[in-house]
Amino acid sequence: EYYYTVITYDDYGICSNPSSLERIIITPVLLERPRIYSIVWGETQLTIKWEMIETATQYQIYVAAGNSGKYELLKTISAISGITEYTHTGLLSGCAYSYKMRALYPRMGFSDFGRIYDTRTELGKPSITVSREQALEQSHVYSFLRGASHFEVYRSESLDGDYQKIADVPSVTNLYMEYEDNDNLDYDKKYYYKVKGFYKYDESPFSDVGVVKTELGKINVGAEGIEEGIRFYWNVLENC
Repeated sequence: EYYYTVITYDDYGICSNPSSLERIIITPVLLERPRIYSIVWGETQLTIKWEMIETATQYQIYVAAGNSGKYELLKTISAISGITEYTHTGLLSGCAYSYKMRALYPRMGFSDFGRIYDTRTELGKPSITVSREQALEQSHVYSFLRGASHFEVYRSESLDGDYQKIADVPSVTNLYMEYEDNDNLDYDKKYYYKVKGFYKYDESPFSDVGVVKTELGKINVGAEGIEEGIRFYWNVLENC
């Protein structure tokens, strides 16, 4: 908001009385901000799509990893080229990223940043490690998957058999899970496991198959004295 008045001078330098004040309100031009309308997921890449701004000459894309809030310039793209998407590659699977954009206008500078778009890459394939516990009828399942909030554990009695879900296990710090399986396992028998991870609407593929074999079991020996000597007796172990 500005105020103006005018004073005139004649040839002899004599000035007139000031004119009445004129109030002028200058309305700033609001530069259109780029709008990201879609991001296409991938396991190690994200494709950002935005609406074209015909009067802009340049777009700048900024990215922040995780919840750090520290944005860095990712890419500068000519708006004159008509390009309205960019693929950010080399990312970690199962990780959060945030994007924002601004546009450059001739003789007017940059617009404000558009709305922040929060997203994440897809979950990768979980790893799996299966081992036999000290308990003879128990196995230990470990899986690592970055970004997973929980895991499902599946078990079968043969490699190509019917895998049944046996547990839903929460993730530890969205990275890994551990599960002790002691659900009526038999002695001296192979069991096959695989897992998959989840985060909200995202579901990972199955892991490879992990296999473990339980131990033979314990032999319980008893004895009793008889007329001919001492009689020993013990339990029978399957597959022994």
